[in-house]
Amino acid sequence: MTGTEETARYEFTVPGAFEAEYENKMAMPWITPAPATRKRLVLVGCSYRDPSSGAWTTYACDAARALGIDLVIIEKPGCWIERSEYSSWYETLLVAGPWWSNPPGDDMADHIVELVRSYGKPVDGIVAFLEPFLATVSRAAQKLGLPCQPAESYEVATDKYKLGLSEGHRPFRGSTAEEALNFALRENLEYPLILKPCLGLNSEGVVRVDNPEEIQSAVEMIQKTFFKSFTMEKYCDGPEVDVNIVMQDGEILFCEISDDFPKSGDRDDTEVPASQRNFLETYLVYPSALPSAELEALQKGISATIRRLGFYSGIMHVEARVDRSSVEYRSTGGILDLHPNDKPTMDAPAPWVLEINPRPPGLTASRIIESVYGIDYFGVALSLAVEDKVRVRALSRPFLGGAQHTGVMTLIPAEFEESREGIFDSEDICEELFVRRPDLAQNSEYDTKLFIIKRKC
Repeated sequence: MTGTEETARYEFTVPGAFEAEYENKMAMPWITPAPATRKRLVLVGCSYRDPSSGAWTTYACDAARALGIDLVIIEKPGCWIERSEYSSWYETLLVAGPWWSNPPGDDMADHIVELVRSYGKPVDGIVAFLEPFLATVSRAAQKLGLPCQPAESYEVATDKYKLGLSEGHRPFRGSTAEEALNFALRENLEYPLILKPCLGLNSEGVVRVDNPEEIQSAVEMIQKTFFKSFTMEKYCDGPEVDVNIVMQDGEILFCEISDDFPKSGDRDDTEVPASQRNFLETYLVYPSALPSAELEALQKGISATIRRLGFYSGIMHVEARVDRSSVEYRSTGGILDLHPNDKPTMDAPAPWVLEINPRPPGLTASRIIESVYGIDYFGVALSLAVEDKVRVRALSRPFLGGAQHTGVMTLIPAEFEESREGIFDSEDICEELFVRRPDLAQNSEYDTKLFIIKRKC
C-alpha cells in the first residue's frame, strides 16, 4: 500500500458547524510570547463558608493550580482551611495572631507585612477578595513593594456613604432615626428613600421607606445587622443591573452587564409583609436586555467612575440602576420582563451607582459568567495580582461570538411568615423539580450551591 493510499483511508471531513463552534470557543490566544514562570501569591482571608456550603476559595485555588501560582494563605485560627483535606490547596498556611479582626484594626497591615516577611520566601503579589480587608491589604502591599491599587480608592468604593458623596447623590450618614428624619426634613427630600448600612454585604439591612413614619422601623432593622451606621439617599426606581469590568492599566479588557430583576423591596403593593420586603436577588439574567444605548451609557459612565476613584487595574463588580431609563419591568400574561415605558423625560438615561465591589463577583455570579462568556474571573484576578499582563489579556477574551446563550441565575428564597418559620428539613427541592420537569433539567446546571438555567440565544 502506498503512502497516498494510506492517507486516503483516513481522510475525513470536519463539519462546518464544528469548525465554527471551535473557532468561537477557542478564540483566546493559547501561546504566550515567553515561557510562564511560577509565581507566589499571598491570599489574605478565605471565604466565610467552607466548600461544602459554597465557597469562592475553591475556584481561586483551582485557578492558582492551573496558572502555576503557589498560594500562601493568611487566616485566623480555626478557619475551615486548616483541615487536612485542604492542605493541598496551598503552599503554606500562615495562621494570624490575635491582631486578626473583621473589620480590621489600624495595625493589621503592619502585622500582615511582618508575617509575610517572616515566611522568608520571595512573593510576587498579595491579594484579598473580602471587602473589609481590601484597603488594609493594599497598605500592606505598598510596604512590601508589591503591586496594588490605592488604599484610598478602596476606602471610598467600599463605603456606601463615601461612594454616594462621590457620585453626587447627596446622601446622609447617621446612626439614629431622629437624625435621618431631621435630615430629610431639612433637605426637603422626596420619598421614597433608601436606607442601608454604610458597610455591609448581600443587601442585608437595605430598606426602602415611602414616608417619614417608616424611617424608625427601617433604622431598627439596620441596627440588627453587624454594622450600625447607615446612609440614606434617593431611591432610584430604574432597572437594576450588575456590571462587571476587567481593567488593566486603565484599559477596559472586558465588560458584561446582566439584568437584576425587581425584588420584594421594589414592589409598591401591600401584599408583601413588611418583614419580607428586602433587596435580596431573585433572578439575574445574562446578558442584559436593556437598549443598546443604555448599555453603552452604563459601561462608559461606570468606567469613568472607577477611574475617577483612582483604580487603573482590577475586576470591578458594580451594582447600579439606570436613572430615567426608557424601559421598565411589567408583568404581561404572568411573565415579568422589560417593556418600553411612557414616562416623559427630557434627560438621557444615566447610571445610578449603588455600590462598587473591587473584586470578582461572588461564587454563583462568577460561575455563570464562565458558562455564558467563557471568562474565569478568579483566573483573571490572580493574574492581575501577580501582574501577569499577558495572561490577564488572554484570559479576558470572551467567546468570539459573545454570550453563547441566555443564562438565568435563579435564587430560591426561604422566607416565611413568623408563624411558619422553622428548620428546612425536606429533601432537595431542586432535584425534586428536575424529576417532575426533565425538560428543565436538560437546560440547567445545578449543584447544592448553584442553579443556572440556560437558553440558546
